[in-house]
Amino acid sequence: MPQHHAVPSLAGATGDLARQLARLVGPAVQAGDETVAAAHYLALASALAAARQTTLDAIAESRPATADDLLSEWEAVLAVPVSPGASTASRRTAILARLRAISGTRQRIGRTTALVAGGSTATSELAYTAALTSPRKVFRFVLTMPVAAHDDGPTRTAIDELLQRQAPAHTTWNPASGATIRFDTAGRGFDEGVFG
Repeated sequence: MPQHHAVPSLAGATGDLARQLARLVGPAVQAGDETVAAAHYLALASALAAARQTTLDAIAESRPATADDLLSEWEAVLAVPVSPGASTASRRTAILARLRAISGTRQRIGRTTALVAGGSTATSELAYTAALTSPRKVFRFVLTMPVAAHDDGPTRTAIDELLQRQAPAHTTWNPASGATIRFDTAGRGFDEGVFG
């Protein structure tokens, strides 16, 4: 037989949130009107409703230029190094990359570094046989990036700084160029084989 669950009956956004909170806790705490539990739910719901409304008001009152006006605040909060004379677009890209550098899955590392590298990047683990010469290579991965990014010092530095934040703590990485490597084969001509 289902147990009766008393919840606050106040109308409006605060009441709706209070009922949601009460249902999340469950019927072990009965929160009928005029109870201390109902007062607690309503107080918390009132704060949540005010925060939600403030956020909605801020969105309604914002303008596109606000994003550019707040770039320096985002850079300060996220500790993004700023290059003097950097364009707005490059500053936005650096902020977005820093925000995406939250966890170290291969997919996230690829998306984050692609922003800075200006093209797709790929992560790959070293072969098991590489660990036979150095056991620490088990915890190393290779980040393959476009040639332009690989050969550009500031871009490589920015990617390295992002990886220091994003890569799992027990891992290290090697940067690699995505250049196509051609080689010659005996009797078959030039540029026959392609790696890359």
